[in-house]
Amino acid sequence: MMLSRNYEFLTLLLVLLLKFNGGSGSKDEDECKRCVIENVSILICKGLNVSDGNVLSFQCLSKNNRDQITSIVIENSTIATFSFDFVETDSFSQLMSINITGSNVSSVIGTIPCGISSLSLQNNTIRNFSAELVLPEIHATTTSYNPDTRHDLGLGCEHKSFSLDLRNNSVEELPLNFVSSARLKSLHLSGNPLKCEFIWENVWDHLNCQNRSTECKNLFVDRNSTTCQFYRQLQEPVQSGLFLYNLAQIFDSKITLENECSEMNKTCDCHPYNLRRERGGRNTTVYLAVNCFGKNFTELPTISEYTWELNVSHNHIQTLEKLNHSMYRNLRILDLSNNFVTNLNDLTTTSFISRFDWLYINSNKFQQIPNAFFDSIKGSTGKGTVKIGGGLECDCKSAGETKGRMIELKDKIADLNDVVCWNLIRREDPDEDANFTGGFMRLSDLKIQDVCPMNDPETTAFNWMVLIIIVEVLCIAAVLLKVFYDWREYQRTGILPWIAEKLPRLPCDGILEY
Repeated sequence: MMLSRNYEFLTLLLVLLLKFNGGSGSKDEDECKRCVIENVSILICKGLNVSDGNVLSFQCLSKNNRDQITSIVIENSTIATFSFDFVETDSFSQLMSINITGSNVSSVIGTIPCGISSLSLQNNTIRNFSAELVLPEIHATTTSYNPDTRHDLGLGCEHKSFSLDLRNNSVEELPLNFVSSARLKSLHLSGNPLKCEFIWENVWDHLNCQNRSTECKNLFVDRNSTTCQFYRQLQEPVQSGLFLYNLAQIFDSKITLENECSEMNKTCDCHPYNLRRERGGRNTTVYLAVNCFGKNFTELPTISEYTWELNVSHNHIQTLEKLNHSMYRNLRILDLSNNFVTNLNDLTTTSFISRFDWLYINSNKFQQIPNAFFDSIKGSTGKGTVKIGGGLECDCKSAGETKGRMIELKDKIADLNDVVCWNLIRREDPDEDANFTGGFMRLSDLKIQDVCPMNDPETTAFNWMVLIIIVEVLCIAAVLLKVFYDWREYQRTGILPWIAEKLPRLPCDGILEY
């Protein structure tokens, strides 16, 4: 009797222990129930649920089965974090391919075994490949790429290529040591919110694409359908974050940039200004910002036809005829400040003035602004904004014509209140705004009497002419008023004014009687 009770107690205890320790085993069995083996070597699983903090495990499969598996396919599951640890833990010695689709994978960790040649993670929610995923041959201290020394570091992966498919995820960029791995032969990244900076700057520099452009392009297999956005401005804000560019366009534009800037960088600094999509978005053109500040040039430099912005300030440039050259046909922003330009008529005959966005001509040597210049900036098809600055030699023409045109175009002249008459001292409040006017009178404050004295013969003749015109206008107004008055009286009384009775009747009088 006692032995029987002891036996029942031990049996119950054993059952409880098995239930307590059998969580993982039941989980493995559950995972195995959701998986089937096809053609001996392919393990297909659906509906797995691996919560965050747990890892995949296939211990429930026999070792013989695991040794024959070459490919694992997981579909329509929930796997928060995918780790490669199970490959070694579960002894998948022949595993070469892993395909996980539609399983809400958000991060990937672990070390990719040398035997795996293909990893497909399509249609998941992966936000990025952080540095946690490291290929075996990439050393932790690798910071740059050298094509002459690129090799695997003694882990037997030298000749084993690797392909990664991350289509339709949320990846913005990949770790550079991953992209520069000797094993990585192909990347599929379409359907991700990629940052263009990742290709334009990071990949290009890290993989030395300037000397290996074809190899860099071929790494991104679906480059024609993979798009990216610039999240950080180049130079023109309107281009940032608005347009999608495919990676083929990014590579082609970067190659153009390097080629176009290679010659100019010998004398001037050349940088990208923006990328513009043209012809329905099929073609993308890279435009340049060229900086030739303080190079002691006496004429405009030779530049690339893709130059959008040119800074030639603080030089010794005097003439601007070169702006008519075809290499300047895309130029929209020109900084000519602090040069020796004496005549703005040269500008009015150039094609640049008909389409420009910004023109800086402050601090030059011209003393007058011709009317043709104002007409040109008014008719510009671009923004047509000018910064004139500096001082002019003000006279009667400046007080009337020049000042009037500048006020008319005040939306086009960015520094209207900073244009001064260097030959006139500010008479009222000379200390007011001295930092801006230097004590000189602003052109916008200039009055005719400031520069046109009454005893000047030309001014006197002008004043008499104005007076005569005023008198003539008053006389005409008086005559018209008298005619109107007489007509109203005739309509009311039927009696002609006395002067009309003395005048001979004309043929047109009959018309006025009705």
